[in-house]
Amino acid sequence: MVTLSDEDIRSRSFDYNIIKRFMPYVSKYKRDVFIGFFFILLLTASSLMIPLVVKNLIDQSGCLVGSSCEDIQLVKNSILNGLLQFLGLSAIVSISIFMSDSIIEKVGENILLDLRKKMFMHLQDVSISFMDKTDVGKLMSRLQGDVAAMQEALQMSVFAIGDLVLIFGIISVLLVMNIQLGLLTILVMPLMILIRMIWLPKARVAFLDARTKSSETTSYLAENINGIRTVQSFNRQDFNSKIFENKANSLYKAQLRAAKLSSLMLPTVETLTGISFAIIIIVGASLVINDHITAGVMVAYMLLVQRFFDPIRTISMQYNAMQRAMASGYRIFEVLDIPVTIRDPQKPLDCPLDGSIKFDNVSFAYVEKNYILRDFDLTIENGERIGIVGPTGAGKSTISNLIHRFYDTNKGKVILGGVEIRKFSQEYIGKKVGMVLQDPFLFSGTILENIKYGNPDISLKNIEKSTELLGLNDFISSLDNGYDTVIGQRGSDLSMGQRQLLSILRALVADTQYLILDEATSSIDSYTEKKIQNALDILLKNRTSITIAHRLATVRKCDRIIVLNAGKIEEIGSHDELLSKKGLYSKLYGLNYSSFDD
Repeated sequence: MVTLSDEDIRSRSFDYNIIKRFMPYVSKYKRDVFIGFFFILLLTASSLMIPLVVKNLIDQSGCLVGSSCEDIQLVKNSILNGLLQFLGLSAIVSISIFMSDSIIEKVGENILLDLRKKMFMHLQDVSISFMDKTDVGKLMSRLQGDVAAMQEALQMSVFAIGDLVLIFGIISVLLVMNIQLGLLTILVMPLMILIRMIWLPKARVAFLDARTKSSETTSYLAENINGIRTVQSFNRQDFNSKIFENKANSLYKAQLRAAKLSSLMLPTVETLTGISFAIIIIVGASLVINDHITAGVMVAYMLLVQRFFDPIRTISMQYNAMQRAMASGYRIFEVLDIPVTIRDPQKPLDCPLDGSIKFDNVSFAYVEKNYILRDFDLTIENGERIGIVGPTGAGKSTISNLIHRFYDTNKGKVILGGVEIRKFSQEYIGKKVGMVLQDPFLFSGTILENIKYGNPDISLKNIEKSTELLGLNDFISSLDNGYDTVIGQRGSDLSMGQRQLLSILRALVADTQYLILDEATSSIDSYTEKKIQNALDILLKNRTSITIAHRLATVRKCDRIIVLNAGKIEEIGSHDELLSKKGLYSKLYGLNYSSFDD
């Protein structure tokens, strides 16, 4: 069984495999990346040239102070040219910053969109068994937070390359202008490396711990929001609030530790910047006095040293994002690596079905060796209306899941319309087999959009006809905007019965050859259920259908009723035949029990 785990990422730092898997998403936009990188290099080159232009301006204008210039007009022209160069370079810097930021931001947003679409499409295809056992909050955390962290890291990594080029460029210029002063200035680098070697392991643990606790908190929050009805019905608000408060406090402390470690690098870099400035002022002033360097060189040194530590400071802060990206990348690809166990055949069949369903010696277990069905055989003829009853855990819904191929059998075959079900694509099965589940799920949007969910091309006239047959006209007309009424997620502004009726209508207008009602009337009162039985009689005519129910009254009109118990058929026959057999069905019916669970 595949599960999602946070613990595996705690020890992860740089992972080449994550970078390698991420690169195809980047290479799709390589043209834009190269253009953005060009502007970053242009920005770097312009930033290096500005201090040199300032140096020339100061050196050339020095003779004006003592009126010692041989050709004042030539000096003035040089200063004017220098000022124009300065303004031109400043303009290039501004344009480069704007262009690189906008292009890389656009690439990042495109990659973020691609990753989310890829994850969403993959999650649409993964097996129901995985989704049944997976925390929705964890998936949401990965779809939102982790993908955003990867986007942030991508943008920062491109700029980090520019920062590295700037650092080496500044070192080269410093050494070329004056090797003695240059070497003294960069002597602080070994100290910086030593500090980072001590800082990195602690920071890595802190950042990943904060990310993990963020996922845990998000997961708990999503779980409680989804289960708010249960929370309120059991009056668990205060108890759950305390649990959430503990998780939130734990997250707060973890993020605070990460922030403190992160903040240590800024004062460290500032201190080293101050040391470098002190070296320049002390040693540089001596060199200027002794005419070994000009005043312009010293000013250029100060400007370059300031710029030298800017990218170091930025890269230090970017480490947070890179650590988050490594952890997030692992978690993203863990989702994308979830195996799709229910796969379409290479050449799926698209042929007419004869309307039958057959279970041929089927054994199935959700958990290994814990079989729900064992050596199960059942044949349903074309157009037959079958009822399946039995206690909880008897395997009723399992039959429904196997017919829709939400799961594959461990042994034996499910034959749909005379063809082994694995020979069809999932899309084809979905078009042939309609289903109404016990827990009706309506999507955000209009009532009309929900009704047309399984058959987008159906006309409003046919919908109205089906609505009338189900007796939903009064309900639809009572809404402010009729079919165009907007409902919230899961149809939260409708009653459970109304949601169930709409889900039945949705399945019926899909006009599938097979229809499975899995506890479809369990949330509808007896009066409403009776009201739709006549409509079902008409709509299920000449359609193979399976009605799974606890209530015995729900299946009375079925051609055959199958009594399941512990995954095996205990009785089978029509309502009258089962009563005459004087078995379990007859006994419960005679005692006036409405449900097998009673």
